[in-house]
Amino acid sequence: MNNQYACDIIKDLMPGYIDGILSETGNSAVEGHLKECKQCSKCYKEMKESLESEGQITLQEKAAVDGFQKINKRTKVLKAAVCIVSGVLLLLIGTIFLKIYVFGSILGVGYMNCSNYTYYEETDSLTLEMEVFQAVSHISHVSWKENSKEENRIDVSVYLAEALPFQKEEKQFSITIPNVKGKKVYLVGGDYEQQEVYNWYKDHNELFLEIQQEIYQRIPQLNIEKNPLRWEYGIETVDGIEGVRFCVDYIVGENAVYWGVGDEICTNGAFEPAEFDIWVSLEKPHKIQIYDYHTGEYTEDFSIIP
Repeated sequence: MNNQYACDIIKDLMPGYIDGILSETGNSAVEGHLKECKQCSKCYKEMKESLESEGQITLQEKAAVDGFQKINKRTKVLKAAVCIVSGVLLLLIGTIFLKIYVFGSILGVGYMNCSNYTYYEETDSLTLEMEVFQAVSHISHVSWKENSKEENRIDVSVYLAEALPFQKEEKQFSITIPNVKGKKVYLVGGDYEQQEVYNWYKDHNELFLEIQQEIYQRIPQLNIEKNPLRWEYGIETVDGIEGVRFCVDYIVGENAVYWGVGDEICTNGAFEPAEFDIWVSLEKPHKIQIYDYHTGEYTEDFSIIP
């Protein structure tokens, strides 16, 4: 093998020798040749310096890229944090805006009044004409719902919101409430404020007086002076017919009498409740039935009354 051919082989092996990946025999061959050949020894030094320089540049570039990636990652985290904080602030501002200018807050009973009402017999609906005394903004909304504790009672709540520049102040408004037959309607505000504005029983007082008189006339066992009738609020349907149901009391005590105070009945004696109720249809001719507590059924047999 000529010397030039041997030098070419050694040069081809130099990168592996520099990287330390040659076998023991290869390493020995390169080392032995470099000791004898000045030209290859010079080439080896130049190649080694070149590879080390390239490796150093690569490490520097890699460090720069890693640093850029870290900065980019931190920037993304910072942007996300800014977005979250901005979103929370916008949500808070939006909530406050909606609370003040859109939804508003419940109005106290003392700041409003029902100036008039109209009950529609055909639809059993009630229209209330309301007036607001407080110098405010606008009425955001009016809600009504069945009272959760008191049966046959409807609660009405009025909410006021601050006025925007383009909104007009509202002082008067009206609402129509469906299915009011046999019920009471109250205005309610905060802190347990309440005020009765409609009572179906009072609005149909003449009808109830007529029904009660007919009860005493048709059931001789009952005495108008000793047996007060108390209407249980609500409409009760019996055999497909709408009617009202009365509780019956006996006045106990010598010379005891009773009298009415609003919806309440008072006595200077004592009340002894009867073991039956009386149901009367609303439409004429009035149909009367007795509800027997013992059987839990209605009957037209008045003889069960003692």
